[in-house]
Amino acid sequence: PNIKVTLDVLPGEPEYWAKVQALYATGQVGDMIWASLGNYKNFADKGLLNALDPIIAKDKYDMTDYLAPAIDTMRWNGKLYGMPWGAHTGNCAVMYNVDLLAKEGVKIEDAVKDYESLYAAAVKLTKSTGDKRTQFGFIPATGQIGMNNVIRAFGGDFVDKAGEKLTLDSQPAMDAIKWMQKMWKDTSITFGGGLNADELFANGQMALYQAWWGNQFVPGDQQINGKFKWDIVQMPKGPGGVVGTQLTVNGITMSGITKQPDATWEYIKYMMDPASQIEIVLNNGGRPAQRHAVLDNPDLQAKLKAPKVFIPLYSNAQGWPEPANHRWPEFNTAVDQVFGPIWTGKVALDAGMKDATSKLQEILSKPKA
Repeated sequence: PNIKVTLDVLPGEPEYWAKVQALYATGQVGDMIWASLGNYKNFADKGLLNALDPIIAKDKYDMTDYLAPAIDTMRWNGKLYGMPWGAHTGNCAVMYNVDLLAKEGVKIEDAVKDYESLYAAAVKLTKSTGDKRTQFGFIPATGQIGMNNVIRAFGGDFVDKAGEKLTLDSQPAMDAIKWMQKMWKDTSITFGGGLNADELFANGQMALYQAWWGNQFVPGDQQINGKFKWDIVQMPKGPGGVVGTQLTVNGITMSGITKQPDATWEYIKYMMDPASQIEIVLNNGGRPAQRHAVLDNPDLQAKLKAPKVFIPLYSNAQGWPEPANHRWPEFNTAVDQVFGPIWTGKVALDAGMKDATSKLQEILSKPKA
């Protein structure tokens, strides 16, 4: 109540990152900065962020309620630069139209038994009139995060642990890419063709959808508006023996040049408070903080579909694959560009992968951003 907060609304990613750096360079950046893992460590390296360890120690702030993976993810070079305001585990769920599955005699527990069962169910649920697809069995997630959920389920990964070498040429990663390719070809929309997946699901034209936390809201009940029953389950465990995840944390941080460190810390604590968090999450203002008082909250469990699916994955989620040169925004933008021709069938897989790996490795080999 004794702190006046002014909201500075900036463009979305990836333009956001350049805007924040420009504001920092001119001394105009806000005292508290939202910084997801997409460029968080780059911000820390460049001095945009204040290490929070001294102010936490001074305040004797209790950190025991936070999950270790969240705090470990927010540490960089031994210092804590942000608080895990919101977290998700990527597109590791299947959102499904209960009525469409029932009509075709498909049981969701059978469909998500393994990846081949999911493909078979999607093919069965795909309908066409002539050469025009009228019902879509499954739409895969795109981008590095969405793809990596599948790749990791197969036992592969996008990059090595050092963040320097692309590892998509490994057999597990290639098996995952082949699975995604046949899903795009046999059950999905045309990649980049302009159709909106959220609208298709809300209109009852899509049976299965590779989903993340936010899909319970968009398309969600408001868009579906009672036209059919729907629910969410975890993606299958893959040949790698796990549900593929990628822990993505939206950190809230303190500017490296703030003149109001105490007030900024008070506001950060307010944003991390369980009561504030529950209100934010229930209203789709963000994903839940990785702290027990939030993840175990009965209101989240009772009022939302996502917690039962995603929260069990939070404790052991696979980490963020940080490029050593901090060029993830550039890397992620390129992923859909280089895989688009593969998903649409414009190029054969071998030729497409040769081009994709060459261009993505070129980005990883650049100097630090």
